Order: sequence, then structure tokens, then C-alpha cells
Amino acid sequence: EADTTNATAKPSTPTIDSADSNTAGEIVVSWTKGSGEASSYRVTYVIMGSASAPTPVSPDPTTTSTTLTVTPGQQYTISVSAISNGAMSEADTTNATAKPSTPTIDSADSNTAGEIVVSWTKGSGEASSYRVTYVIKDSGDTPTPVNPDPTLTTTTLTVTPGQR
Repeated sequence: EADTTNATAKPSTPTIDSADSNTAGEIVVSWTKGSGEASSYRVTYVIMGSASAPTPVSPDPTTTSTTLTVTPGQQYTISVSAISNGAMSEADTTNATAKPSTPTIDSADSNTAGEIVVSWTKGSGEASSYRVTYVIKDSGDTPTPVNPDPTLTTTTLTVTPGQR
């Protein structure tokens, strides 16, 4: 009598289409399923360069996207695998950066003619730089951008004295 073994072939690898962060603390991952059937998907994520084990997520098996709750401003390595009858495909992997939290303006004071000192508190998570914009009130002008020293949380704007 011959021995028989049931083996399950691995499902084909899904393809990550996007990993975008439009909201601080979230990354939305979307993928296209591979050929063949997948009964579910396994998504993992870990901070880039971290020695920590990846965090697994089991998204709704009827969808091909999921929202990850992450630390604002951090860079992540994200992987997606397909599962079928207990067998898991190879993973498709990408990197994404979570949008940083919005800083809070603490003050905008003018103690010297032609200067406004703006101070802010950084939001949670990492920010590699800040962008400050200003415009003369009700002028309809395009805002003027300023890129302050990223190590500071204050900047001095040079403005026309007497303008708001």
C-alpha cells in the first residue's frame, strides 16, 4: 500500500501597491492579491532598523488594505503575505514613514520693529524639519515659507513694520 501525503502549495505573493500616511499615527497599506486563492493575509510592521520582532496584523480577509496604528514620524518596514490552507506565501515588503503630529504654536510676538518671533511645541513623534509660513492679513498674497533650523522650536520672521 502506498503512503499518501497531502501537501498545500504556497499561495502566490501579494504585491504592495501603496503604504501612505495622511493622518498622524496611521499608515494605510494596500495590496493586490497574487494569482490563486488566499483565505487571509498577514501584515507585519516594525520600526526600520529596530531589533524588535515585527508586529503582526490580521486584516479582514475580504479586503486588500488595512490601517496600521503607528508612532507619528517613525519610518517602518511593512510586509504582506497571503495565507491559504495554512500555507503562507513569501512576503512583499516596502518602507513607509508615518506622518508626524502637528506642532502647536505657543506664541507669535513682536518686540522689535520688523520682526515676529514664533515659538512652537513639537508634536509627538519625530519631525525631521519644520515649515513656517506667513502672509499679510487679508492681502490675498501667497504665504511666504520659512524653513527654520530643524533643531529649534522657534524662528524669527522679518516682516514689514506695522503690518498684520
